[in-house]
Formats: sequence, structure tokens, C-alpha cells
Amino acid sequence: MFVTTASAEKLLTVGLQAMPPFKANSYSGNGPPGVFLWNALYDTVTDIDETGAVQPMGAARWVNIDPTTWVFFMRPNVQFHNGKPVTARAITEAVAFLIDNGGKLSVSRNIRNAGIIGARLIDDLTVEIKTSRPNPIVPTQMAILPIFDPDQFSSLGVEGFTVEPVGSGPYKLDQWTPNGVELVRHDPLLEGNPHYRSPRHGGDSGRAGTRVGADFRSDRHRHCRAGRRL
Repeated sequence: MFVTTASAEKLLTVGLQAMPPFKANSYSGNGPPGVFLWNALYDTVTDIDETGAVQPMGAARWVNIDPTTWVFFMRPNVQFHNGKPVTARAITEAVAFLIDNGGKLSVSRNIRNAGIIGARLIDDLTVEIKTSRPNPIVPTQMAILPIFDPDQFSSLGVEGFTVEPVGSGPYKLDQWTPNGVELVRHDPLLEGNPHYRSPRHGGDSGRAGTRVGADFRSDRHRHCRAGRRL
């Protein structure tokens, strides 16, 4: 990987060996090459830092009520890329979809491995997660559950959402290109939420420029070219 600057363009170009086969559908897996795109588009419920510790992400905090019940409290005043508020309904609908999917998707298998059997909406920012057995690492496993706009996902379905995603991550979709995808910074979210100054997003991603281009080429070595206005 190499990095060059191009401050006039404020453009970051990321080259990978292949385009994510399912584009923006992060339910299709949780590894490369897709994870590099999905981490830009979506928050997850929790995050894992460089030491392996669980940190807040979409959820601000969580408590273990009893051996099979967890309650997650979502961050207030967070918006999806389309301006709609992020609420706990995104979690309840995601869990319902994945549990009902027959274990065909990678994230669904992880949800089943966690023993998660349901999610109940308590209020707009609070969700109850039930497991079939005691599981002390539910918060760790929730770090792979992306937060989608549930209305966009339900109206378009999996295939439609794959090419028209709406998340709450630091970057939003601009356009798909023949060789990849272009993203733009989601300014309202980054300015309002200091948790994006986190190791997952490079420590200072909120100031990293206004446009991102991710170029996935099968015939190229992995590389990065970034420009930034200081």
C-alpha cells in the first residue's frame, strides 16, 4: 500500500484486488474486500478497537439484564445518509430479517452462533436482545451487525439495497463506476458525532476530505492514494 497527496482534489483512492461481489450488501460477509467499503458506509451496533475491546458505535452503551437478555441504548441525534433518524428499529428489523433468512448469509450465521433469537423495540433508542442461552460476548458479536435504514431496505429488498444503500457511516454512496464505487463524506454526521474520531475510521476521518473514490481492480496490487486539506 502507498499514500500520495492531492490536496486540490481532496480525493482518496483505494485499490483492492477485487470488487466486492455483492457490492454494498454487508449481510453477505464480514471480511475483505467488502469490509473496506462497508466500514465506510455503515455503522455497526458496537465496534472492536485495536486491543480487542468492545467500544460504542451505533449503540452508546448496553447492559446485561439477565443471563439471556441484553439491552442496547442507541446514540441519539444520529442520521442516516438520507436525513432520517437512526432508531432502534433498525436493529429490531435487521435481527428479524437475519433470523428468518435460514442461515444462508454469513452475518446471519454469526447471529445464530451468538444464540440471538429475537429483538424487541422498547423505545426509539432502546432495543432488547434475547438469546437462547447465556452468552457474555453478545456485545462483541454485535460488532458485525451493520445499521441500515430499515425503510430503504424493506422497500428495495436485498438486491435493490445492494446498489442503493443507505447507512449511517462516515461516507455515503455517490455513484458506482465501471471499476468500483465513489463515496462522498457525510458531513452532518461527522460534524455531530465525535465517535468517528476512532481507530476504526483512521482517527481523524472526519477531516479527511470531501470525496472518496474506492477503485477495486482485479489486476492491481493493493494501493491507496489520498489527498487532504489541512
